[in-house]
Amino acid sequence: MTDSAEPSRPPMRADARRNRDAILRAADRAFSQHGVDAQMSDIAALAELGMGTVYRHFPTKEALVDALLLDHFDRAERAARQADEEPDPWAGLESLMYFMAASVGAKRYLSQFMGGRIHGSTELQERRHQVFGVLTGLVDRAKSAGQLRSDVEAGDLLIATVILARAGWGGTELADRAARRYLGIVLDGLRNPGRGTLDGTPLDQKELETLAAEVAPSEAAAFRRGQRGR
Repeated sequence: MTDSAEPSRPPMRADARRNRDAILRAADRAFSQHGVDAQMSDIAALAELGMGTVYRHFPTKEALVDALLLDHFDRAERAARQADEEPDPWAGLESLMYFMAASVGAKRYLSQFMGGRIHGSTELQERRHQVFGVLTGLVDRAKSAGQLRSDVEAGDLLIATVILARAGWGGTELADRAARRYLGIVLDGLRNPGRGTLDGTPLDQKELETLAAEVAPSEAAAFRRGQRGR
């Protein structure tokens, strides 16, 4: 009988791992400073590595961006599962919304890239679905406990965190203070019972992904431009 299992990849050498980590740190700095217009040459210079080394690890700008986004979704999923373990679902919602708004606000390029890359990567879609699933379960628990108004869904919370992140989180101390205050206002408005009726209906997961692509046309253009920075 033949063994149909795929052979495992050999472990990465220590020096290769250091180079990869240096590239990711440099990419984080470059995209934080220049947004989607940062080029691979900028990243190589910040990492103090040759272009050949950068391209051996990440053959395209898209591959490098995907690695950064996967790291973000890994952290988001851990935060979501930790929040879901909270005995008090409202406390879990608070901590998760704080994490998502603060993490994206501190690295604003993440939200810029998400709309342009989510549809292009099956792995990124799967990670996002996992986070959304945990958040949906947490929302249902908060509703069952009578803490969250009944007409709010997980998609509403995701949009709220994006707006919160763009309000200035991760900038100056003053901006952080304002963003934290606004988070408190938003959370207070989500509590049950709601005093009014919300307009429209909540967006489902497919609609959220469509919206992300619609509001990120510049990111798609940036990827097309990205191949010239070599």
